[in-house]
Amino acid sequence: MSTQELRLLCSRTYEALDTDYPPFEAVGLYQELVEVLEQRESEARGRGRREAVRERFRDNQWASMFELIRNGIVAGYIKYRIDGGEVTLLHLVVDSRFTDVGVEASLVRHTLLDLHRRRLPVTSLCPEISAFIVDHPEFAALLPIRHRHNDARVIPLICT
Repeated sequence: MSTQELRLLCSRTYEALDTDYPPFEAVGLYQELVEVLEQRESEARGRGRREAVRERFRDNQWASMFELIRNGIVAGYIKYRIDGGEVTLLHLVVDSRFTDVGVEASLVRHTLLDLHRRRLPVTSLCPEISAFIVDHPEFAALLPIRHRHNDARVIPLICT
């Protein structure tokens, strides 16, 4: 029986109790229903609710960095430089509070997708970003043609 159905049954039982001469079995039924509802409520509290993660990515052009903001806090950023229409990713910084929650990969992915959307070629001087490109060859197309090779293991040597 769903919680909503239990509450409805509990309300109807309470209405039966709220008369001058309530049926005797209604008292016992009402107490059982209240106990079941309280048990479900305590189980729900015990499970706890996960806090919703709100993540936002932005290109902070004033500071020349791509930022990933989680729940209002800058979780990490990638410093960059633009020369002649080519973006050079200089280094990646992740706040120590967010090191074990996948912020690094999310930030690099957002950055590369943003640069792909803007059709800008990428060169990386950061070993973490270069390693990400090696692990995700779908982003190798962002590298300038002079840096592309069929062998993905060569990419970090060229990018760094």
